Amino acid sequence: MINKVKMCQTNRIAVFLALFYAFTTRSILGPIIYRGIILWVYYGVLYACLLVCFWRRFMRDGQHLYVPKYFFSIILLFLVILFGLFRTGDLGNLLHYGIALMLPFAMKPEMKANKTIGVVFVIIGIILFIGCLINFLFPIAYNRVILPLFSESVQKSLHWQTELGIYFFGFTTQVGYTSFFLSVAMGALFCFRKNVFKGWFIPLSILLAFGMLLTGKRGPVVFLLIGVLFIYFYESHGKERFVRVFQIALIIVAAYVVLFFLSTYTNNAGITRIFESIQQLVLTRDIKETGREQLRNQAIRYFRSHILTGIGWTNFKNFFSLRNTHVHNIYFQLLCETGIIGSFIFMTFFAKQLLQTLNKLKQVKSNGYEYSWLLLSLFIQIYFLLYGITGNPLYDVEEIILYFFAVGVSNLSLLSEIEVNNEENVNNAYSYTDFSIRS
Repeated sequence: MINKVKMCQTNRIAVFLALFYAFTTRSILGPIIYRGIILWVYYGVLYACLLVCFWRRFMRDGQHLYVPKYFFSIILLFLVILFGLFRTGDLGNLLHYGIALMLPFAMKPEMKANKTIGVVFVIIGIILFIGCLINFLFPIAYNRVILPLFSESVQKSLHWQTELGIYFFGFTTQVGYTSFFLSVAMGALFCFRKNVFKGWFIPLSILLAFGMLLTGKRGPVVFLLIGVLFIYFYESHGKERFVRVFQIALIIVAAYVVLFFLSTYTNNAGITRIFESIQQLVLTRDIKETGREQLRNQAIRYFRSHILTGIGWTNFKNFFSLRNTHVHNIYFQLLCETGIIGSFIFMTFFAKQLLQTLNKLKQVKSNGYEYSWLLLSLFIQIYFLLYGITGNPLYDVEEIILYFFAVGVSNLSLLSEIEVNNEENVNNAYSYTDFSIRS
């Protein structure tokens, strides 16, 4: 019993530290917490917990979800990244990817029986919304009080974004991170709306949605809407799905109208930018961005010269020093940096995880926390893959940690299976005892 309790505590600490790192490393807390010896102590404790969880669940528990099928899927991803970073000469980055790849091994099925982490996600979203709101309403106070909490290099970038009057990043170093975390919070709010948030769902949705608009990020707003509407459609059954098709159409029209009025009457450059991009997409079915198109075209050129194995993980920005940035499309970047072989391994993994989640959802009752957790896993995966069309979630450690958190949720054993196994173990124990008595 003592070992079991310790093991559970180790699992909780590992998951907490990994998620805390994902949410805070690019926030105003980052420069305070992750500096000097404190950073290495944090890494040391986190990896110690992850390794203990891995050893106990893999080496000693033959029934763990990653033995052997899913374990080798993770190993393949690790080998692709390891080989790519070796070619790039940047093996130090394994420290970040290791957190994401090992996180699923620290997760236990029992976490799906409660709501705590889902509620925390929403609370984090509310905090980020407050940061965006302060940035928007009180720019002078924000520049004097909050901005100095970031490092000097980050402040220069944020000053540039502030001068544009389009992006309001709040408590993180970039609107991309703010929008990603707000989207995860919105997903948690939606997936747990029936059994946790209930009457709070609508007012909290309005707050988080407004926070998303303040970030000025066009793609994430669209991808968030697509992800939520997909979940809304999927959780219906039979004839109800036909009704929801019409409801979804009305929601899309309503969202467009709301954006139109906000763009017209708020004079907010970020909201106007989002509305005009969506309008352009509706009218022309295309959004022309010379900068992004240049990155994609260059990635294709590198891929054609290194078809099988690519140019090396994260090496695009080194090769294309003119821009010194990622491709802003993980699929083109995977082709460019890992070639056909690495891209096939990653794409297969992405597809398998989605199918695994959909399969698990069919086996779970729709009125419990476990169902909500699987819906959230599905939402995060869909949002991550959609955001990969215009962003770099596969190369930002914060976002890839949350993706593998979703993967871990999806692959955990069902609570019903655990109950059956426990009953069988108890029955076997009684049978053994009875046999011993008879003997």
